[in-house]
Amino acid sequence: MPMQDARAEEYEIAKYICPKSKTTVPLVASRPLAFIHWPVVVKNCARCGTDHVLELADVQHPPVYGYE
Repeated sequence: MPMQDARAEEYEIAKYICPKSKTTVPLVASRPLAFIHWPVVVKNCARCGTDHVLELADVQHPPVYGYE
């Protein structure tokens, strides 16, 4: 039987530009980008340490069917 407290593995689903440091930061989640509910609250940004609220238009992601 699976453990009830097991956390889902997180992976990079997109990137966003940190408003304070102006650098690219990976957006990490346990679900694919298509199943994320927007807006997303990023707690403790990896670059500046503050919280950010992201809309879908704020993230950069690879094309669904790959690069041609």
